Amino acid sequence: MRLGHVAAALALSAAFAVAPGLASVAHADTPLVGEDGTVTVPHFVRPRAVAGDVVPDVEFVKNWQGTSYGAMLAPRELALDSEGGFDLIIHLNGAMMTEKEWRAAGVNAVVASIAIPTIVGTSGYSTMLGQPGYVDHILKETVHWLGKNGNPDAKKVNRIGVVAWSAGFGGVGKILGATNAGKLVDSVILLDGFHAGYVDPKTHLPKKGGETTPFIGLGSDYVDTSSLDRWKTFGEAAMNRQKLLVITHASILPPDYASCGETTGALLKMLGVSKVATSDRNERSMEMSYAADSGDFHAKGWKGGGKHDHMDQLHLVGDLARAYLAPRWHRTLPAGSSIASK
Repeated sequence: MRLGHVAAALALSAAFAVAPGLASVAHADTPLVGEDGTVTVPHFVRPRAVAGDVVPDVEFVKNWQGTSYGAMLAPRELALDSEGGFDLIIHLNGAMMTEKEWRAAGVNAVVASIAIPTIVGTSGYSTMLGQPGYVDHILKETVHWLGKNGNPDAKKVNRIGVVAWSAGFGGVGKILGATNAGKLVDSVILLDGFHAGYVDPKTHLPKKGGETTPFIGLGSDYVDTSSLDRWKTFGEAAMNRQKLLVITHASILPPDYASCGETTGALLKMLGVSKVATSDRNERSMEMSYAADSGDFHAKGWKGGGKHDHMDQLHLVGDLARAYLAPRWHRTLPAGSSIASK
């Protein structure tokens, strides 16, 4: 079986490991009750690049290169600064399933697809990327393979963009917390995987597992925000255009912990960013209900609570990267950058 087929199969199997009860979650039309008592259902619209931004097309090499961490896809002409620095996308879960989207995203960066040896949901990514030195190993391995494949001038990673779909979210915090690599993270795109726990509606203490009746769809007021402090800090930096943070989600209501929509709603309250109601459809016939934007912080909600809606979220990565990441990185290429042909 070809490398791409193996990775795609693994990613597809892992996709639904994020929520133990995903196959039986609430339907897309299950209402979410807002703090004012209104009933809403999240949707989305295709993002557009900032007016005046010109995102050049980027041609990638023909095939993925196998690595010890999974695989990598490099631009045919990789942008390097005067010290051999380049940009890297670390894509957790589903990268090779979105090859077409990455090829069209206009981001001049190496895309690293991270594979996990076993399909164990978010804990698999958290455990693997939490190993001491593993994230730094990804960076060194990428430099090594670039050198072996015609880019000997590529010496180091300048900026990191982290993309995580579904269960891949489990590894994002480990990358942000990595001693060396964490300092290089400039951008994060979360695709239907931004979760947190609940607090008990009666005690307002963090909910513990094992209750006879699982909590479901409690709303953003009951999200345990103790785990969101890091994201509040990152989101504030994005609002000030020091970082980029993009969060998208479908309308899936998982059992016993906060949905992506509820978790995003709680973060929006912490940041003081308001939702703007809207309605539109993209090329995948996905329908939107709101957008929340401030600086380089963007949150998008989508209608749909089925497995295919969860899969659709993964394939948004190309549009989101081209609208937000590519212009940001293209505008701020380091002085002295050049193109290294492969």
